[in-house]
Amino acid sequence: MKYNLVLAVDAENPEKLFQIIQPEINKKKRSEIKVKKEKQKIILEVSAIDAIALKASTNLLLKILEIYEKSKELIE
Repeated sequence: MKYNLVLAVDAENPEKLFQIIQPEINKKKRSEIKVKKEKQKIILEVSAIDAIALKASTNLLLKILEIYEKSKELIE
């Protein structure tokens, strides 16, 4: 079975978020993450061959987003 997940993130500074996410994106053996910029959005596409790989990739992205949010709060 193959899994696909698309996550759209509305960002105040999509260029900065793109720069933060891009280096973390590596094609893994069981999953792949693609990132695209669209105006004020970042589109994250996760493809995985099993649910565990999907969960791992999604957790990675959510952790990056959490750190990005917290760092913005510290700056403000």
